[in-house]
Amino acid sequence: MDPTITYNVIPKLPSALKSLRELAYNIWWSWEPAVRKLYRDLDDELWDRTNHHLVRLLQLPRQSRLIKVSTEEPYLTSLRGVMERFHAYLSRKDSYASTKPNPPVAYFSAEYGLVESFPNYSGALGILSGDHCKSASDLSQDHELCLITWAR
Repeated sequence: MDPTITYNVIPKLPSALKSLRELAYNIWWSWEPAVRKLYRDLDDELWDRTNHHLVRLLQLPRQSRLIKVSTEEPYLTSLRGVMERFHAYLSRKDSYASTKPNPPVAYFSAEYGLVESFPNYSGALGILSGDHCKSASDLSQDHELCLITWAR
């Protein structure tokens, strides 16, 4: 029997939408409703089908849909506003950690309740671990936070 070859065709993001990829790889989107709205508006059906998994959602839309959205000024205005808030959040200097020296932090947990599209938790301790990650990010300690999980 001949081996089966699988090809995955991933649409190319138009340059006006490139920042969607940057947002998809940062968990900040999970607590910002405006970010989730951007992805839902990109393709509402895919938003549901991918269980709000932004990286997967960017791999599945039709190229024609991406091109159409990349020319819609209200969408692009929203995207620019979200990116301004995102970069302001990352570069803020008024957090606790920006005023105190930060020793490295290691947080060990078998599960993290971050978002529903990353189901790596089963209960309250996982949600607590996710809350600690969010708090560390708000304190600008996210670059120091070491997330360690083990395979189940």
